[in-house]
Amino acid sequence: MLPLSRLFGITSVQVYVYFHRNPRDSDLMRRTIFFLWIVDGLHLAFTSHSVYYYSVTNFMNPLALTQCPWSFAVDVVFGDLSEVIVTAIFAYRIYKFSGKLWAFIFIMPPALVGFAGALAIGISAREVPDYTEFNHRYAWIWYATFSIQAFTDCAIAAALCTMLIRRRTGFKRFTGKLKSLSLTSAGPTRSFVRSSSTA
Repeated sequence: MLPLSRLFGITSVQVYVYFHRNPRDSDLMRRTIFFLWIVDGLHLAFTSHSVYYYSVTNFMNPLALTQCPWSFAVDVVFGDLSEVIVTAIFAYRIYKFSGKLWAFIFIMPPALVGFAGALAIGISAREVPDYTEFNHRYAWIWYATFSIQAFTDCAIAAALCTMLIRRRTGFKRFTGKLKSLSLTSAGPTRSFVRSSSTA
């Protein structure tokens, strides 16, 4: 819980810096960043409630670990809403830099399918709050959603690497920086980090 709170603090600082350093960005982008910050705050609140439910309200009640609190079901939806918004921003930036529409066509449909999967997980978790029964009935939705999110993140990394490789110049210093950016963008995906924090 503490690392998630720290990450939200870092996000808050980034939002503050963004609003002060980018006054010329469009109103839509600025509102989107602000909305994303609110969604991340709600994600933290619902995660905090889930931790409180297990560690304080049901302290020394091992049977509570088999039940899904309402906040966890809602948290899955808000976490994936944040993922879809960030993916849309990346796809838009790739479109702006490349000038080609293939980024939206290749990246956004899987992201939206992943969001639909997260909605299905949230609704199913409320209908079947027992984790064992949920796993027997709906585990395939969970795995499909995270697989689609991993594919989307890999598609973003591939698009960024392709754009960076095409923008190479003959200057060693600039090309070296592009190479390090390519390696950084091909690092671990957000879905992997998110799925390991959920597990």
